[in-house]
This record gives sequence, structure tokens and C-alpha cells, in this order.
Amino acid sequence: MRFRLLRRRLTISAPRVIVRSAFPWPVRRLAVTVVLGGCAAVSLWTFEFGKSLAGLDAGARDELVRLRAEVAELREAQGRQQALVSTSQSLQTAEQAAMDRLMVQMRQLETENRALRDDLGFFEKLLPAARIEGLAIRALQAEVLGGRNGAGRCW
Repeated sequence: MRFRLLRRRLTISAPRVIVRSAFPWPVRRLAVTVVLGGCAAVSLWTFEFGKSLAGLDAGARDELVRLRAEVAELREAQGRQQALVSTSQSLQTAEQAAMDRLMVQMRQLETENRALRDDLGFFEKLLPAARIEGLAIRALQAEVLGGRNGAGRCW
């Protein structure tokens, strides 16, 4: 039996053998990490070098400073415009209120004017149509004042 075992281990039909290094797994992972980090660093350097060769990064910082200043200026202008708009809105509100008051006053004056014209018409009716001496009444309007108590009486 020993001969068979020995023969099987030393011939082609011997079982496969796996050879492993004596590196511990933390060292192996550290080495992989270092290699991947180096690849990333080289890639980043290549990208930045390519940007500088193409001239993409040349005026970007100056343009950024200029754009920030322009944004600040535009914000100030917007604030001034907003203040102007709010002032004009308050003036418009005050003007609308004054216009409403004037409309109410105009309606009152029109009503008063109508009443005065009616009174003028009444007094014109009292004046004689021709130049005659004395008082002549051309028209008369009567209105009952009071309730039922004095309704049937004439004074």
C-alpha cells in the first residue's frame, strides 16, 4: 500500500499542488492599495498636465474673479431697483387713494349741483315771464311734511 501511495505522488497522476507565497493578506492588500493610489495620482497628474497644455486653465481664475465682482454689482443694482419699485408702488397706492377720495367728492359735488339747479329752476319759475309788475307764480310744488297728524290740514 505504501508503494502505491509513493508511486501516485511521484508520477503524472499525482494530485495538484498549489504553491502559495508566505505573504500575509494585510501586506498584500496594502501593496494593492499603494499601486492603485499611484495609478490614480499618475492619472490626475496627466489630466492636469493635459489641461495646462490645452490652455483651458489659463484665464479661468481671472474670469472667476471678474464674474464674482459682476455678480456683486448686479445684486446691488437689483437692490436699488427693488427699492425704487417699492417706492413707486407706495406712491401709486397713495395716488389711487387720493383719486378715490376725489371721485367721492366729485359725486357729492354733482349731487349738490343738481340740487342747486333744481332750486334755480324753482326760483326762475317764481320770476315773471314778462316784465310785469307784481308777483306771478308759474308753477308750484308742494310736499307734505310730517306724518298723519297734519296731513289733512291746510294752513
